[in-house]
Amino acid sequence: MSNQSKQPKRKKLNKNKREGVLRIILFIILSSLTYIVQDYAWAVTIITLTALYSLVTGVYRLFRKQS
Repeated sequence: MSNQSKQPKRKKLNKNKREGVLRIILFIILSSLTYIVQDYAWAVTIITLTALYSLVTGVYRLFRKQS
């Protein structure tokens, strides 16, 4: 018997859920980046808008029902 047959099978995320998780991770990275460029209002605005877009679309993709 091989070791692979004894290991429990992990549930594979579909493409939308995987992309949703990646977008939420991108939100965390971008939101921490705003502290580095906090002296530049234009950069904070662009990064914040991009981070919020990533968060909203990430949560949407994560909880969207498959049709």
